[in-house]
Amino acid sequence: MKKHLSFLFVLCFLGACQPPSNEFVPAPTPIVKDTDYCEAAGKRLEELKCKESVPTKTGKTFAEFCRETQNAGIYLNPVCLSKITNCNQVNCCTNTESCPVPQ
Repeated sequence: MKKHLSFLFVLCFLGACQPPSNEFVPAPTPIVKDTDYCEAAGKRLEELKCKESVPTKTGKTFAEFCRETQNAGIYLNPVCLSKITNCNQVNCCTNTESCPVPQ
């Protein structure tokens, strides 16, 4: 029994028995991909006359908005957006709504 207590003491001394930390551990920045498809996504939104194709208040096209947003670490799924068949599928691609997305 004495050996077990000594072993436990050594483990705790070496840092194995640390109390849980209350520090905030930031989530890793997501790796965005497919930014090259922002232009195609913008064209598809325009073809379908989706509200997302309207330039922003500062005059940015969807493609510009898409590239900036993706570069900021927010994934918009431009590949999926470039394949939609109606404007109701936009939220499916951006995962703001649960529904089948175009393949």
